[in-house]
Amino acid sequence: MLPAYSTVIPAYNAAAFIGETIVSVMAQSHLPAEIIIVDDGSTDNLSAALASLDAPLRLIRQKNSGPGSATTRGMAEVKTEFVATLDADDLWDPNKIEQQFSILLAGPAEMSFTRMRNFGADVDTATSDEKKSGWARSTLLMRLETFHKTGPIEDMPGYRGEMVEWMARARALNIAMHMLEAPLVRRRIHKGSLSWQRNPAQDKGYMEVVMRAMRRRKGGGA
Repeated sequence: MLPAYSTVIPAYNAAAFIGETIVSVMAQSHLPAEIIIVDDGSTDNLSAALASLDAPLRLIRQKNSGPGSATTRGMAEVKTEFVATLDADDLWDPNKIEQQFSILLAGPAEMSFTRMRNFGADVDTATSDEKKSGWARSTLLMRLETFHKTGPIEDMPGYRGEMVEWMARARALNIAMHMLEAPLVRRRIHKGSLSWQRNPAQDKGYMEVVMRAMRRRKGGGA
């Protein structure tokens, strides 16, 4: 029998998509013990979108602080040994978690990721290389202690790049990561998603990630 795990989903104005996302979680060959949704100050009808779903949901609300803050808030509520994370508009393939457990339980990897494939009405505008995709919140499964060892996910300027910075800290701690080459996550591309948006204010987040990485290499910390 595979170990129990929880799923943490940060959500901001995700009512239009979160139902389909939860359905994909509940279609897993190995179901989660709990799905923790952190409402990051939404102004839409997120609660109503969740009301009819048959799933072990727990909804936590906070003022709008960013996806990193919302993910970290959800992690504080996890009671299982393992935890997976997922953006509120993305979808899992049914055997994603089961395949990832086969990697984590065999060791030595402490984090498991999978490749992603894009979908959605605006998918033609996406420029990401799917063969290099997958180092993302929506594909991650890990032990909860690994998250705590790495530390909280800190939001960058423009709410972009927080997972890149967090994984860079994990690599600096020599935490082993494994990438499954199968595309077991579908990343929804739409005009309201950070995957679609590109503007200088948001891209400052990636600039901050680069600066922090340079400081770590020079021994100056975060």
